[in-house]
Amino acid sequence: VTMRKITLENLEVAVNQLKNADDLSDMNIIYQGKEKRIEYPFWHHLNGPIADCLWHVGQIVSFRRTSGNPLTSGVSFFQGKVSK
Repeated sequence: VTMRKITLENLEVAVNQLKNADDLSDMNIIYQGKEKRIEYPFWHHLNGPIADCLWHVGQIVSFRRTSGNPLTSGVSFFQGKVSK
């Protein structure tokens, strides 16, 4: 229960900082270990996972085409709809 409470409190702090930030380019995410402290720019935590997801979506599309099961035409990934 204590770990959950601490995690939720940390998330609340992060949300409030993001809501009140004027410029995210100066904001870093800090990982503090027992012996090491690492800082990464905030945008790395968005751009990295997004790039990874796009890579894997491309793999899935490629595998589907290779197996003779291409994506249906008219798919709008942005809207999550298929036009007829």
